Amino acid sequence: MSEQRGTGAAILATLRSRISDGEYRPGYRLPPQRALAEEFEVSRDTIQRVLNELKTEGWIESRQGSGSRVRATLPIHVSTQPKVSPGRTARAQAEAIRDGQIRAPERIALRLLLPSDTTELPYPRA
Repeated sequence: MSEQRGTGAAILATLRSRISDGEYRPGYRLPPQRALAEEFEVSRDTIQRVLNELKTEGWIESRQGSGSRVRATLPIHVSTQPKVSPGRTARAQAEAIRDGQIRAPERIALRLLLPSDTTELPYPRA
């Protein structure tokens, strides 16, 4: 298990990947903090920080005494993408997909809301 040993960021990425890949399905109860701490060879404090981050990002929900569960509706964003400065996001994502760090989405759903033809607009129509 020494190859799984790592920092909070590595553990966070691993757990996100397990959720997004379906290893931990919606409604699935995550292993107890002690078990995760032993698996990743870190302190429970590190695991608590990682789980709090997952909760903040919307991946899991937790209740004291009940443990943590994967949320029924997962966040839309690709969680395994590297954090980059604004303005370079699309380029960095394209490079990460090309390098195999993240998977390209299978599909993208887009919904456009257009004004009615009868609505007065403050600008000319094309």
